Amino acid sequence: MTGRPDRALTTDSGLRVALRPLAAEDEEFALRVFAAVRGAQFRQAGLPGPEVERLLALQRRAQLDQYRTRFPNADLDIVLADHVAVGYLHVDRGDGKYVLIDVALLPEASGQGIGSCLIVDLLREAALDGKPVAAHVEKHNPAARLWQRLGFVVIADDGVYLELEASS
Repeated sequence: MTGRPDRALTTDSGLRVALRPLAAEDEEFALRVFAAVRGAQFRQAGLPGPEVERLLALQRRAQLDQYRTRFPNADLDIVLADHVAVGYLHVDRGDGKYVLIDVALLPEASGQGIGSCLIVDLLREAALDGKPVAAHVEKHNPAARLWQRLGFVVIADDGVYLELEASS
Protein backbone atom coordinates (compact mmCIF):
# COMPACT_ATOMS: atom_id res chain seq x y z
CA MET A 1 0.00 0.00 0.00
CA THR A 2 1.64 3.16 -1.14
CA GLY A 3 -0.52 6.19 -0.72
CA ARG A 4 -4.03 5.55 0.56
CA PRO A 5 -5.08 8.64 2.46
CA ASP A 6 -6.03 7.96 6.04
CA ARG A 7 -9.02 10.25 6.37
CA ALA A 8 -12.74 9.98 6.78
CA LEU A 9 -15.04 11.60 4.26
CA THR A 10 -18.66 12.65 4.53
CA THR A 11 -21.31 12.43 1.83
CA ASP A 12 -23.80 15.23 1.26
CA SER A 13 -26.34 13.16 3.17
CA GLY A 14 -24.04 12.84 6.18
CA LEU A 15 -22.76 9.28 5.73
CA ARG A 16 -19.20 8.87 6.97
CA VAL A 17 -17.09 7.15 4.32
CA ALA A 18 -13.69 5.62 4.96
CA LEU A 19 -11.28 3.15 3.37
CA ARG A 20 -9.33 0.29 4.85
CA PRO A 21 -6.96 -2.11 3.14
CA LEU A 22 -8.48 -5.24 1.62
CA ALA A 23 -7.52 -8.22 3.79
CA ALA A 24 -7.74 -11.96 3.13
CA GLU A 25 -10.83 -12.18 5.32
CA ASP A 26 -12.56 -9.61 3.05
CA GLU A 27 -12.49 -11.83 -0.04
CA GLU A 28 -15.93 -13.35 0.60
CA PHE A 29 -17.38 -9.86 0.98
CA ALA A 30 -15.55 -8.59 -2.12
CA LEU A 31 -16.92 -11.55 -4.07
CA ARG A 32 -20.44 -10.65 -2.88
CA VAL A 33 -19.94 -7.09 -4.18
CA PHE A 34 -18.51 -8.37 -7.46
CA ALA A 35 -21.42 -10.80 -7.87
CA ALA A 36 -23.97 -8.08 -7.12
CA VAL A 37 -22.43 -5.81 -9.74
CA ARG A 38 -21.52 -8.37 -12.42
CA GLY A 39 -23.83 -11.30 -11.71
CA ALA A 40 -26.55 -10.31 -14.18
CA GLN A 41 -24.09 -10.60 -17.07
CA PHE A 42 -23.35 -14.19 -16.09
CA ARG A 43 -26.97 -15.15 -15.38
CA GLN A 44 -28.00 -13.96 -18.87
CA ALA A 45 -26.07 -16.89 -20.28
CA GLY A 46 -28.78 -19.19 -18.85
CA LEU A 47 -26.38 -21.27 -16.77
CA PRO A 48 -27.54 -23.00 -13.58
CA GLY A 49 -27.11 -20.97 -10.36
CA PRO A 50 -24.18 -22.99 -8.94
CA GLU A 51 -22.32 -22.67 -12.26
CA VAL A 52 -22.86 -18.90 -12.24
CA GLU A 53 -21.54 -18.71 -8.67
CA ARG A 54 -18.47 -20.75 -9.62
CA LEU A 55 -17.78 -18.55 -12.67
CA LEU A 56 -18.20 -15.36 -10.63
CA ALA A 57 -15.70 -16.63 -8.04
CA LEU A 58 -13.21 -17.56 -10.77
CA GLN A 59 -13.67 -14.21 -12.51
CA ARG A 60 -13.17 -12.22 -9.28
CA ARG A 61 -10.02 -14.18 -8.45
CA ALA A 62 -8.66 -13.63 -11.97
CA GLN A 63 -9.55 -9.95 -11.82
CA LEU A 64 -7.76 -9.48 -8.50
CA ASP A 65 -4.71 -11.40 -9.76
CA GLN A 66 -4.62 -9.15 -12.83
CA TYR A 67 -4.85 -6.01 -10.68
CA ARG A 68 -2.05 -7.20 -8.40
CA THR A 69 0.16 -8.07 -11.40
CA ARG A 70 -0.49 -4.94 -13.44
CA PHE A 71 -0.55 -2.54 -10.47
CA PRO A 72 1.68 -4.11 -7.79
CA ASN A 73 1.72 -0.94 -5.67
CA ALA A 74 -2.00 -0.22 -5.89
CA ASP A 75 -4.19 0.37 -2.88
CA LEU A 76 -6.88 -2.28 -2.81
CA ASP A 77 -9.39 -1.04 -0.27
CA ILE A 78 -12.73 -1.85 1.27
CA VAL A 79 -15.20 1.05 1.34
CA LEU A 80 -16.95 1.65 4.64
CA ALA A 81 -20.06 3.79 5.14
CA ASP A 82 -20.77 4.53 8.77
CA HIS A 83 -18.34 1.69 9.66
CA VAL A 84 -20.17 -0.90 7.52
CA ALA A 85 -18.46 -2.47 4.50
CA VAL A 86 -20.37 -1.46 1.36
CA GLY A 87 -17.92 -1.95 -1.50
CA TYR A 88 -14.36 -1.72 -2.71
CA LEU A 89 -12.10 0.87 -4.32
CA HIS A 90 -8.85 -0.02 -6.07
CA VAL A 91 -6.49 2.84 -7.00
CA ASP A 92 -2.92 2.98 -8.28
CA ARG A 93 -1.16 6.20 -7.32
CA GLY A 94 1.65 5.94 -9.87
CA ASP A 95 4.49 8.30 -10.62
CA GLY A 96 2.88 9.90 -13.67
CA LYS A 97 -0.82 9.46 -12.99
CA TYR A 98 -3.40 7.93 -10.74
CA VAL A 99 -5.41 5.03 -12.13
CA LEU A 100 -8.90 4.36 -10.83
CA ILE A 101 -8.68 0.60 -11.32
CA ASP A 102 -12.07 -0.41 -9.98
CA VAL A 103 -14.85 0.82 -7.74
CA ALA A 104 -17.94 -1.19 -6.87
CA LEU A 105 -20.68 -0.76 -4.30
CA LEU A 106 -23.42 -3.09 -3.14
CA PRO A 107 -26.73 -2.14 -4.77
CA GLU A 108 -28.18 -1.03 -1.43
CA ALA A 109 -25.28 1.43 -1.03
CA SER A 110 -25.71 2.95 -4.49
CA GLY A 111 -27.40 6.29 -4.90
CA GLN A 112 -26.32 7.56 -1.49
CA GLY A 113 -23.42 9.72 -2.68
CA ILE A 114 -20.73 7.27 -1.60
CA GLY A 115 -19.26 6.77 -5.08
CA SER A 116 -19.32 10.50 -5.79
CA CYS A 117 -17.65 11.22 -2.47
CA LEU A 118 -14.86 8.73 -3.23
CA ILE A 119 -14.28 9.98 -6.77
CA VAL A 120 -14.32 13.68 -5.80
CA ASP A 121 -11.83 12.97 -3.04
CA LEU A 122 -9.57 11.02 -5.42
CA LEU A 123 -9.69 13.85 -7.96
CA ARG A 124 -8.87 16.38 -5.22
CA GLU A 125 -5.96 14.26 -4.00
CA ALA A 126 -4.59 13.82 -7.54
CA ALA A 127 -4.90 17.56 -8.24
CA LEU A 128 -2.90 18.33 -5.10
CA ASP A 129 -0.30 15.85 -6.35
CA GLY A 130 -0.38 17.49 -9.83
CA LYS A 131 -1.39 14.27 -11.59
CA PRO A 132 -4.27 13.24 -13.85
CA VAL A 133 -6.61 10.36 -13.00
CA ALA A 134 -7.22 7.68 -15.64
CA ALA A 135 -10.02 5.12 -15.71
CA HIS A 136 -11.74 2.61 -17.95
CA VAL A 137 -15.46 1.89 -17.75
CA GLU A 138 -17.93 -0.09 -19.78
CA LYS A 139 -19.61 2.26 -22.20
CA HIS A 140 -23.13 1.60 -20.90
CA ASN A 141 -22.23 1.55 -17.20
CA PRO A 142 -24.11 4.34 -15.35
CA ALA A 143 -20.82 5.16 -13.61
CA ALA A 144 -19.53 6.57 -16.90
CA ARG A 145 -22.08 9.39 -16.74
CA LEU A 146 -21.28 10.05 -13.08
CA TRP A 147 -17.56 10.21 -13.75
CA GLN A 148 -18.08 12.59 -16.66
CA ARG A 149 -20.21 14.86 -14.45
CA LEU A 150 -17.35 14.85 -11.95
CA GLY A 151 -14.78 16.01 -14.52
CA PHE A 152 -13.59 13.00 -16.47
CA VAL A 153 -13.49 13.33 -20.25
CA VAL A 154 -13.56 10.51 -22.78
CA ILE A 155 -10.20 10.14 -24.48
CA ALA A 156 -10.90 6.83 -26.26
CA ASP A 157 -13.89 4.65 -27.09
CA ASP A 158 -13.36 1.11 -28.39
CA GLY A 159 -17.07 0.44 -28.69
CA VAL A 160 -17.24 -1.51 -25.42
CA TYR A 161 -15.10 0.48 -22.99
CA LEU A 162 -14.47 4.18 -22.55
CA GLU A 163 -11.05 5.39 -21.55
CA LEU A 164 -11.49 8.43 -19.33
CA GLU A 165 -9.14 10.97 -17.84
CA ALA A 166 -9.48 13.88 -15.46
CA SER A 167 -6.66 16.42 -15.34
CA SER A 168 -5.58 18.40 -12.35
